[in-house]
Amino acid sequence: MKKPFTGLRARLACLSQGVKIKGIVLHGGGGYCAHGPAGPKESLVLIAAGPLVNLTLWLLAEPASDIVLAFGANDPAMALVAEQILFFGKINLLLFIFNMIPVLPLDGGRLFYLALWWRLPQETAMKVIGLVGLIIAVLWIPAAIAAFYFLGFILFFSPSVRDNWRRFKGEIVE
Repeated sequence: MKKPFTGLRARLACLSQGVKIKGIVLHGGGGYCAHGPAGPKESLVLIAAGPLVNLTLWLLAEPASDIVLAFGANDPAMALVAEQILFFGKINLLLFIFNMIPVLPLDGGRLFYLALWWRLPQETAMKVIGLVGLIIAVLWIPAAIAAFYFLGFILFFSPSVRDNWRRFKGEIVE
């Protein structure tokens, strides 16, 4: 059964830019909106929509928590709800930070690629994003071990060394 709000922000972003939606793909590492052709301006809006929603939800979490506390000042259940709203905000901040890492296929990597492409030829932009992605992919394993050891969470996503190497060599142009 399809959930009604699955990919809502992606749908709204596509609709706002007049871009045809092919489908919403969800997987263990997140998801993405498969869409029709889009120009640079439309692509910027489509790519930035996810991280901006995460940032907005983080910014709204604390005031929302304060409102819940104000309505239930001495109610332990309301205090728990307020705490969960703050937790929700922190999760969205972490998602924003994670998603803005400048490596493909994350939104930060896609935005970085677009920024490079506006200044450089497409092939050069892809080689630069490949080099940056290759460095991040190599450093990812020790970072994942440190995240588990110090923070207690597992990173289920890992940038592809092979794909970034191919981008760096100019074999992949997306």
